[in-house]
Amino acid sequence: MSDVRGAVTVQHTPRTVFLHMPKTGGWWVLSSLQRSLPPDTLYAVPSERVGDVPLSVLLANYGTVVGHFSWRHLLPVLDDCFTFTFLRDPVERVLSLYYFYRRQADVPNLDHWVERVKRSRDIDTFVDELTGHPSPWSNWQTFILSGMRDGEHAPSAMLDAASRNMARLNLVGVQDDLGGGLRVLGRLRGWNVETPEGRVNDTPGRPGTQALQPRTLEKLRALNELDAALFEQARQRWAAHVAGHDVASASAPNNTDIEVQVNESGTREVLIDRVTIDDAHGQIVIDGHSLTQADDVTVGIRITNGAGVVIFGTNTWLLGQRLSVRPGDPLHVVFRLDMGLVPDTYTVTAAIHEGPDHLVRCFHWIERAGQFVRPPRPGQSFGGLVDLRASVEVTTR
Repeated sequence: MSDVRGAVTVQHTPRTVFLHMPKTGGWWVLSSLQRSLPPDTLYAVPSERVGDVPLSVLLANYGTVVGHFSWRHLLPVLDDCFTFTFLRDPVERVLSLYYFYRRQADVPNLDHWVERVKRSRDIDTFVDELTGHPSPWSNWQTFILSGMRDGEHAPSAMLDAASRNMARLNLVGVQDDLGGGLRVLGRLRGWNVETPEGRVNDTPGRPGTQALQPRTLEKLRALNELDAALFEQARQRWAAHVAGHDVASASAPNNTDIEVQVNESGTREVLIDRVTIDDAHGQIVIDGHSLTQADDVTVGIRITNGAGVVIFGTNTWLLGQRLSVRPGDPLHVVFRLDMGLVPDTYTVTAAIHEGPDHLVRCFHWIERAGQFVRPPRPGQSFGGLVDLRASVEVTTR
């Protein structure tokens, strides 16, 4: 394989962001970029760290950033970046994800779906248990591009938002023609893109749709009706681009920004009434009440610093507490923390949802529910983002 890096002309203005939809051939695209761009200009955000650091911070240090971003992550930098993504037929994408998860090692994983997939007898029984809520198995591409925080929205509103947002991306390709998409990307960015030989991150021996029971295929199509419509729009746009008359542009109406900037969301069936921050004693208290019966309630917090970097997040589910509520029940949850933080202004987000994350069923989410300030301390003896309570022992002989 020849090294073509010396021939690459990297355009740093504007920067480039690849919104990597899961199981759409993104690893093949990333491998191509890694072969084609100087390594110090490209950064791929690990899946479990997406959202911890704002894209604006990453783009200040790298010309190209790749990750499983959502529209919410992308929006603040959209006008200053070249943005692109690839979409895939939704049923094929779900099948690929299912069999990819089946092959994952038996190790603790932040994605709770891995355990559920590996526990299932087969894909037919797994699909039987799925609900129509947006998830990696149901209208996920539409949800990611919609900019909505949770699935508590009318399907038509989610599809409309995703369609408008997709029109603002500079390039939208399809998994069926990744090679063609990268050739177009190379021309638009002035890059000499070298693609890898063969597939990357593929799942060998994966059964196709013909192996599914008819009822399973029918349910998967029903669960992904929005994604099917969005993918058809992407295919038509790609066909128009190949034909030389792509009319989508970044000048599409910017009428979804209000939606993604709303501080509160959720069904409000279980409500956050008050968030109390006691910085001096290392406590964050969430008080609320329930208007419904729910058997798997999770209360969570997230702390972000002044630069927008997520410093810490946890919830009752991760801490081993399983809660159930009935109508009228109060909630009083106290998180006790070692606040080893550097001087800065910190923001607390609070949420109540069902299950391990807010995508299952979000009751109430409050962005910027409160804040606290750690003032400068005389004689501070460390630097960085957290105070690790360091001490030192020195031996000279």
